[in-house]
Amino acid sequence: MPAVLALDLGKSASRAALWLAGPEPITISDGPGTAGLASPAGLAAAEAVIGVLWNRLRAGLGSTVTGPVALCVGAAGATAAGEAAAGLA
Repeated sequence: MPAVLALDLGKSASRAALWLAGPEPITISDGPGTAGLASPAGLAAAEAVIGVLWNRLRAGLGSTVTGPVALCVGAAGATAAGEAAAGLA
């Protein structure tokens, strides 16, 4: 079943929610913070945290979740990160 994944990547902590159907997420997870996208390793750090959160969210769901069909990300420093923000997109 395809999923919709929403993430809020902050410097001190991050949060993600996963929807399969309906108006409410089926699971929510907190995770580590990440350097802002404008920092030198910001893009790699953001991608790593996204991977951690995705794996946490789908861990208890078995093979019914095939992957996100939509991904929404709010990331600290995105407006000042030009290339990194484009890379994340």
